[in-house]
Amino acid sequence: MAKKIKLDSGYTNAFMPIGMRGRMSNYGSEMMAGNALLPQTVLQSAYIHNGFARIICDTPAEEMTRAGFDIEGLSEDLEQEINSVLEELDASKHFNEAIKWRNAFGGGLIVLGLDDGGELSEPLNEDNLNTIDFMRVYDSFEAYAYSRYDDPKESKYGKIETWQVSPKSGGSSYVVHETRVLVLDGESVPNDVRVSNNGWGASKIQNCFVQLVRLDTSYKWALLLLERMQQAVHGIPNLSDQVSTPEGEALVTKRVNVVDTVRSALNTVVIDAEETYTINSLSLTGVKDIVETNAEALGSVAHMPTFIIMGRTVGGLGGNGESSQAGWHAQVESWQNDQYKKPLDRLISLIILCKSDGETDGGKYTIKFNPLYTLNAKEKAEVDLKKEQTKKAEMDTIMVAVNGGLMDQDEARNLIREEYDLVGDAPEPEPAQAPDPLILNEGQRIVPHPNAPKALPVGKTKKIAGKAK
Repeated sequence: MAKKIKLDSGYTNAFMPIGMRGRMSNYGSEMMAGNALLPQTVLQSAYIHNGFARIICDTPAEEMTRAGFDIEGLSEDLEQEINSVLEELDASKHFNEAIKWRNAFGGGLIVLGLDDGGELSEPLNEDNLNTIDFMRVYDSFEAYAYSRYDDPKESKYGKIETWQVSPKSGGSSYVVHETRVLVLDGESVPNDVRVSNNGWGASKIQNCFVQLVRLDTSYKWALLLLERMQQAVHGIPNLSDQVSTPEGEALVTKRVNVVDTVRSALNTVVIDAEETYTINSLSLTGVKDIVETNAEALGSVAHMPTFIIMGRTVGGLGGNGESSQAGWHAQVESWQNDQYKKPLDRLISLIILCKSDGETDGGKYTIKFNPLYTLNAKEKAEVDLKKEQTKKAEMDTIMVAVNGGLMDQDEARNLIREEYDLVGDAPEPEPAQAPDPLILNEGQRIVPHPNAPKALPVGKTKKIAGKAK
């Protein structure tokens, strides 16, 4: 539980400013004053008790691991073997947990059970690697930097060489070499802060703490306004004189309680003729705007859209819904590449080394994360229709250009193949109409005699008695 601070008005929660009076907007900043990073108790309290803090920690991890991935560039048999090992290790679940601890506490460490004949504290002998037996996940409060590479001539100089793991769930502490672990590091921090934080970065809660407090405070004040939306005012004659003695105060209190009880039970207030009883209604105008503004600010610092933080759905393919979903998926893809891809690639390479030859079929492989959103049948039909409509409009435009002499067929053909990625030849221009021989230069039409011979097509002649006329 979070630390309790004794105040004159009672108790307050160190993370959630319950029971505190006065201005709360600077509470988070005041709390962090003089501290580089939030302490463990505050981070844990935030993650456990505050729903918004949990969303900004858990949702990215769940989205990053939800759709899975494909391994391209390997043979089908090798890819199946890799996927089988990943499934046996329950790798997706362990990565999901490690990313959550990375977001909540600044780091997650995955210890791999690598069977190479060596000790956990020794560097991995890749040539003798046989199997990967397990994956264990620890948060930043269970794993500490134990030693660092100290040779300035080495490329790994200053980096962590071994980790000390002290499981909070039980078991003795042990030291593990960095070649036997996967590191999910936290948010970027200066080097001196990282050293003081046992080799880890910062929690996402750290970056969002002030705004988390402000959003939580705005919700609490909104609830208080709702509770006091209708404030009863009970006017009692000579109230000051009556409460001047303990006996009089007790009588007044009893009288007020009776009136409130009657009003709650019967919706009818019975008072003395000299008393007054009115109900004042408070306005809630602007309260929603304040809450929404704080929610948007939290989304901004957490790099998450407001509809995710607030648990809302954005449906449909059109308008803001489509753009909001696309922006969110782009952000998740960025996290996948920055945080998830490197340790996943390391695990896959170790699985390949477990094979007798340790080969990757002579080529390099790539990890391609699956799309985060799959269209349903209706949405797919809408997309296909839009594509066909767009294609038709493009072809119509090209035809108009060709018929109007603005583009020749070769240009049209190149445009179709290169710009629009369409297959086929350019549309043929419509044939020019032959001039009407009965049209005068002035635009007047000659009306032929009914018995006159029919006009021949242009360029044709009629043979009469073996002669061309």
